[in-house]
Parts: sequence; C-alpha cells; structure tokens
Amino acid sequence: RVLFRSVDAWAKSGEGICAAQRAETILQHMNKKYQSTGLENLRPTTGIFNAVINAWAQSKDKIAPSRAEQILKWMENLHKTNPCIQPDKYTFNTGMSISCCGVCLNFNCVADISANVCSSHYVNCSYSCLC
Repeated sequence: RVLFRSVDAWAKSGEGICAAQRAETILQHMNKKYQSTGLENLRPTTGIFNAVINAWAQSKDKIAPSRAEQILKWMENLHKTNPCIQPDKYTFNTGMSISCCGVCLNFNCVADISANVCSSHYVNCSYSCLC
C-alpha cells in the first residue's frame, strides 16, 4: 500500500518525466525485491503498474508512449507467472490517453495485448476495448 501510494503521488505531482522515472524506479525495485525475497507485500499488482503507466501519461514527455508500451509488455509477460498482474480497462484507457496527447502509442502492441486479455477473459470486455 505504501509503495502504491508513493507511485500514485509521483504520478499526480506534476513533476513530469522526473516523476515518471521515480515511479518506474519504485516499481522496478519492488519487483526485484519480491523476486529475491518472495515477500507477498512486495508483489507488484495491476494497480501499481497502472499507477506507473499513469505517471508516464501525466509526464506528457515524448518518450511516454514508448515507456508505457514497454510497461504494458512487462505486465503481459509477468502475467504468465503471476496471475495477480494483468492489464485491465484502466491500463488500456491510460494507454489510450497517452496516444491522445499528440504522440502515438504502438496500437498494434495495444491491440495484440488487448485481444489476448479479452479472449482470455481477464477483464470484462463489455466496454469498448480494442478487441
């Protein structure tokens, strides 16, 4: 909870790329510690990944779409071994908001991952997702 709140605070801080980098560093450190210790309270969740993607969205930096795409792919890869991590409608909505800021997220990546998420019934796809 404390780490999620820290990442969320960075996302909302208005400090641009610096905040996004700090949020991502917290997630990377958290994941590394979880991998080495197995402590459940350090296990990354979809919520913390979404907060990091949101931090990049809020940064409005030109590298934000690329970083968000890489984090989305990281989530998809981690889902194979950790069912607690799965992209959801918030993940995709945040990704879409980055794309609407005048820079393009690779929609092929988002569409591929979204199709996998929807076909695997990870999320309720009754909303208008990219499936």
